[in-house]
Amino acid sequence: MVRELERINDFHATVEYAEMFASFAGEFVDLRGVTPAPLCLHPDPATAYPSGNNLADAARADGLNGIIYPSVRHEGNTCLVALRPQAVQSVAQGRIMRLKWAGKPEPTLEIA
Repeated sequence: MVRELERINDFHATVEYAEMFASFAGEFVDLRGVTPAPLCLHPDPATAYPSGNNLADAARADGLNGIIYPSVRHEGNTCLVALRPQAVQSVAQGRIMRLKWAGKPEPTLEIA
């Protein structure tokens, strides 16, 4: 969101995110611990996104349900991509988080 607000040079926005809890089923590509790190984990989105899209296409073609990978933005955390709706199971909503930009690049955070 910050990249888009920077692009349009307007830091006035309110966005709500819903925290969701779910179980995931099936086989996933697991990129944790892969060395050297594949291009899809490059910190530059212009490099990473096309490679990640190609990986997702290949995983779907192989019948896999998703991709597990280490977070590029938050070291030590893990991200998951579900490529098929049936991979996502037992969904429950958690908190609502509201980010507000009021003219500055740093938003305020409200948790409901």
